[in-house]
Amino acid sequence: MKHLGTLGRIAIPVTAFLIAVTGLSGVAYAADPPTTPAVATLGSGTLTISTPLTGGTFGGDLLGQAQTLNANEAGGGTAFSGFSVDDARGIGVGWSVTMQATVFDNATVAGKDIVANSLTAPLFAVAKADDGSSALPGTLYPAATIDTGGGAGVVMAATSANGQGMGTYNFTAAANAPWTLALTADEYAGTYNSTVTTTLATLALPALYSFSPSGAGIGTEVSLSGVGFTGAISVSFGGHAASIMTVHNDTHITVTVPENASTGNIVVHALGGDATSATEFTVGL
Repeated sequence: MKHLGTLGRIAIPVTAFLIAVTGLSGVAYAADPPTTPAVATLGSGTLTISTPLTGGTFGGDLLGQAQTLNANEAGGGTAFSGFSVDDARGIGVGWSVTMQATVFDNATVAGKDIVANSLTAPLFAVAKADDGSSALPGTLYPAATIDTGGGAGVVMAATSANGQGMGTYNFTAAANAPWTLALTADEYAGTYNSTVTTTLATLALPALYSFSPSGAGIGTEVSLSGVGFTGAISVSFGGHAASIMTVHNDTHITVTVPENASTGNIVVHALGGDATSATEFTVGL
């Protein structure tokens, strides 16, 4: 009986312990708190030049010899402004800035215009308008003449198609890089006018449709046809980059087969990505 009594006394604290455990179990398995869904729907904006380029002026006296005028106060003129690009589309496919100018027309003496390829746009510097904008445009091209007398213009800046350029970006002439106008020794005195056009365009995803010939030896020129070639960086044959390449327009490239080329696919490395040929180019045919 004493033994059973002892068991009874032991059972009391055990029962109390079980009660405590039961209380903890109730907390652990309480009903989940109510939840409320939240939804954000974002509409697509536009790709625009939000602040346009303001034209500058060139001024100076003829010297009887060739000279170059700068569009700034030191050069006797006024500076061109910068411009801003705003990409609020929310699609991350990239864009490019192209500039083109008409030949400077002589408004004083008819027919005595400044020759083409005299106006040079500078290398541009670019900065984010705010910290929330994505990565800066990946390519800024060097100073280039833009009064070519025709053609598609000159690409001055471009993003890549991997999410760069989503936001607002301010372009200004790089430090110590004014717009310039080259004059020959036989220019006529008078007033000349030109119009600069700045074009903002979505980058086309590059594609290489065909090439000719289908194979050739080292040093042979090969013609490539496709789309999205504007501003192409390089072309490779079987993984070996060519050093001689001409981008004629957005759909046509000519390239020379490099010395270390090997049989394989041709790849155009463009601003919007890589374009790979569907078939291999055979080196040595």
